[in-house]
Amino acid sequence: MNKLLSMVVTIVAISVSYSSSNAAQVDCLEGGDIRLIGKIEVGDYRNIVDCEKQSLLATNHKSDVSEETNQTSLKRFVISSPGGAVYEAMKIGKFIRENKMWVMVPRDGGICFSACVYLLAAGVVKWPYGDIAIHRPYFDSKPNQGYDAALKKVLEDSRAYFWGMNIPESLADEMFSISPQDMKMLGDANLAKYRLNQVDMAFDEERTIINAASYGLSREEYLARLKKSEKFMDECLSTVARPASTSNVVRCSNLAYKKAGLQIQKE
Repeated sequence: MNKLLSMVVTIVAISVSYSSSNAAQVDCLEGGDIRLIGKIEVGDYRNIVDCEKQSLLATNHKSDVSEETNQTSLKRFVISSPGGAVYEAMKIGKFIRENKMWVMVPRDGGICFSACVYLLAAGVVKWPYGDIAIHRPYFDSKPNQGYDAALKKVLEDSRAYFWGMNIPESLADEMFSISPQDMKMLGDANLAKYRLNQVDMAFDEERTIINAASYGLSREEYLARLKKSEKFMDECLSTVARPASTSNVVRCSNLAYKKAGLQIQKE
C-alpha cells in the first residue's frame, strides 16, 4: 500500500445519523464521509443513500486537489461490522465503488467479518487496520428455493461481485470452504493475495495517468518521483510525535512532494 495513502486522518461526525432495531448505526460524517457500525441488515443501504439526499455527498464526483500537490481527497467509508446480510452488503459495496470511496477498518477494536468483506472489497483504496475474517454465508431461515440451489446462487453472485470489484473470484471460493461456525482471520499475506489491502488497480491506473499529466511528467518519471516522496514522507514523520496529527501529516506530505519534484505545472 502506498505509504502516502496509509495515514489516518481524523474524522468528525456531524449530527445526522440513522439506526433502527434491524439495521446498523449509519453516521453521515463531515465532508460526505460515512461510518457504518454494527451488523449489516436490510435497510442499511437506504440509510446510506439518505446521506446523499442530505447533500452530505454533494461533492462525491468532484476531485478536491491540493494547490501544491496533485493529491485527490477521496470520500471515506469507515466500517466495523461482524457481517450480516450478503446482498445488502453487495448493494452498499456497489454504492462505495460508484462513488470512488476508500474504505477503512479502524485499528482499535475495528472488525470486518463475513459479509463486511464485501464492503472492504469495494473501496478504491483499502485500509484494513482492524481484524478481517471470512466464512461461508448462511441462511437465517429456509430459502425460497432448495438449500443446494440457494447456496450455489450466493456463490455465483459472490464470484461475479468480486470480479466486478477487481478482486480475485477465488475469495468467494475460500469463503465457502469455511463453515459458518468457524472463522478464518486474514493476515497480511491473504489480504495481499485477495487485493484487500491495495489500491484498486483500475483506479490506480487512472490516477497515475491523470497525475503524471498534471505534473508534466512521463509515467515512468512520475512513479520514480512518487517513490522518492515516500522516503521523504517517512523522514519527515520520524521527527514528529506519534501518532502524527492531521496537520503534521499534511505538512509532511506537502514537503515530501516538493522535495521529490511533484508540483503541478503552472500554465
